[in-house]
Amino acid sequence: MKKINIKHLTIRLWIACFVLFSAGLSFAQTSHYSQYYTSELALSPCFAARESHITVGLNSRTQWANVVPYQANQASMILPIYYKKKRVSNIAGVGLNFFSNDAGQVNVKTSGFALSAAYNQPLTRNDLHHLYFGLQGGLIQRSTGTGSIQTGNQYNSNVGFDESMSSGISSVAANVSGLNLAGGLSYYFNPDKDYRKSDWSGALGVSAYHLNGVDLSVIDGQEDVLETLVNVYGSVTMHLSGRLYVKPHFLWTKQGASNLTIAGAYVNYVILDNHTMIVPNTVQLGAVYRVNDAFVPVVGIGNEFYKLGLSYDWSASLGKALLLQRANTFELSLQIAFYHPNKDESLITQPRYRKN
Repeated sequence: MKKINIKHLTIRLWIACFVLFSAGLSFAQTSHYSQYYTSELALSPCFAARESHITVGLNSRTQWANVVPYQANQASMILPIYYKKKRVSNIAGVGLNFFSNDAGQVNVKTSGFALSAAYNQPLTRNDLHHLYFGLQGGLIQRSTGTGSIQTGNQYNSNVGFDESMSSGISSVAANVSGLNLAGGLSYYFNPDKDYRKSDWSGALGVSAYHLNGVDLSVIDGQEDVLETLVNVYGSVTMHLSGRLYVKPHFLWTKQGASNLTIAGAYVNYVILDNHTMIVPNTVQLGAVYRVNDAFVPVVGIGNEFYKLGLSYDWSASLGKALLLQRANTFELSLQIAFYHPNKDESLITQPRYRKN
């Protein structure tokens, strides 16, 4: 019988597991935050034309910290483009976002940046119906920290695993990168949230990411092409009273054989009539359900100038919750609008926080 080389077998098994792990990460690392509606450019490039003020957004998600660490972060900036000097309604916008997702003990990391451009096309004279078109292009990179991997080549019968010995892994690239393209189309009813014209507003959109099928395999001779990710999303904002707003929303996303459905709602209640930069005048309470995955309560505070949100993912499966009871998942979001009330008095009666 041919003798089995345990060291070589260990390496082959690790590489096979890494390929499968990377395939799963292709979907997981195309991050969808539970507060997905705050990571606008990661949802659709159309949102580059949705903000009427310079807007900065930050999102951070910490997941499975005590089991298999996963950290997702993104930062974005949106610059509106106005028609002539009319600064209430923008006709277009550009956006820039950076993202970084770290997963696993071997530090598999996906990061990159993207530039978005979008156009706002009114469909009717009463300004209630709009179409938004958006395109996005950027660079995406995947890297792995092979230095944290232990293989059979590092086994010493006297001391166990010896980190000073070579792991024998030479076929794993430190990083790979490529062009990443996306596009989107959205319809909005009453996008300016002018509740004198209608007591509600709504949106329905579709976007697609990784349109060019970039290959991010870090293993020589293997392919790990990012399949096109399709998002379908929608929301309705209902103005129930002078201080109360309710917004149900949903997101359906599909990438290859994987799909995810998220549905939820939140309530915004205006508690103060102040318009200062620091003191919040609105509170937000809501919840999101990631179907067959997690129930996510969300709380937030904010005003015209900023919006701060915090959420916690609670597993929808009792067995899974017990298994991952130490695998806490927190998410933090922050949106800042460079809003000047003295230059735009019309927005004082419609605070930005209530418009989201």
